Amino acid sequence: MPSTDQPTQRVTGRGWRVRDFHAPDLERVVLLYELTRTLPDSTPLSLVALISALRAGQPTVIAVSGDDIVGFAVTELIEDRGRLLGLRIHPNWRGRGLGSGLVHAIEDRLLHAGVRRIEALLGSGQVGEEALLNRGFEATRGLTLFSKDVPLTPDEVNVLDAWGGELIDEREWDAIAGMVELKALIDDRLLCPLLEPDLADRYGLAVP
Repeated sequence: MPSTDQPTQRVTGRGWRVRDFHAPDLERVVLLYELTRTLPDSTPLSLVALISALRAGQPTVIAVSGDDIVGFAVTELIEDRGRLLGLRIHPNWRGRGLGSGLVHAIEDRLLHAGVRRIEALLGSGQVGEEALLNRGFEATRGLTLFSKDVPLTPDEVNVLDAWGGELIDEREWDAIAGMVELKALIDDRLLCPLLEPDLADRYGLAVP
């Protein structure tokens, strides 16, 4: 992985400035992530991906006003490419140039890391779109992002394998015609004890 220990170019605006992310900033970045997570124009970004990137030292810059973190841009390095994972701005700080400032700073950070191409996947109207266009990024329209959340942890998958089970879609389960009593029995006697072990212990239930 290219070195990323070069200082980020200083980018400032009225009442804010952009600097590198540091480990003590983690909690406040997560708080800003949670604050903006449900906003309809937020870029798609999972908390796991965010924390993993921050802990791995992936190029990240934050916008601060005093002691408050009001924006961040986090990327990941893939060989000679940099990919923008997420750009978030506090709702009260929109329209003040933070987006362009964050993109400007992250470009400089990636340049020092040896990146030859920077990519970002955004939907129309999402935070960062205008900033990227202002910084000279070209938009490719008409693509569709397909994604799916994995519902099980590795430990849960191991339990499923040990029982010879198979993961089926919730819609497939609901679509099984009839067998209402059997499905209820499976829910009560098998699924509930596995998913709620503490509750099962309280009522003396065990997986048969």
